[in-house]
Amino acid sequence: MNPESEYYTGSDDLANPIYEDVIDIIHRSGGLAFLAHPFEYRIEDTIKFLDDLMKKNELDGIECFHPSANENATNILVEYAKKNNLYISGGSDYHGSKKPNIEIGTGDGNLKISRKMIEEWIDIGENK
Repeated sequence: MNPESEYYTGSDDLANPIYEDVIDIIHRSGGLAFLAHPFEYRIEDTIKFLDDLMKKNELDGIECFHPSANENATNILVEYAKKNNLYISGGSDYHGSKKPNIEIGTGDGNLKISRKMIEEWIDIGENK
C-alpha cells in the first residue's frame, strides 16, 4: 500500500502499513512472515516480486497452495520456495462467515492442507 512502490496497486482511504513494517512486527513478535497467494497480486512478474522481497526483507515462507493457484502456479511457487530455503504453506481461503462453504484447511476443489505439508515450520511455533 506504499504509493512509492512499483508494486502499488491503487489508492485506498485506509491507513495501511507498508510490508516492511508488517514483516518487522511479525518477526519482533516471534512469528514467521509468509507471503499469501503471490500470483493473486496485480503485478507483471511474480518471480521478480518475490526476488525483490527476498532482497529487502527476511521472508520466511510462501503460500504455495491456495484455491486461486492452478497446478502450474503451485509448482512454480514450491520450486521457488525450495530453491530459496523458504517454508511452504497453504491456505483454504477460509474467512469465517464471509465464506461459509469453506472450512479451515479445506478449500475449493481438491485443496486440502495437511499437517505434513506444514509440519516443518508449524513445529517451530509450537516449540517457542
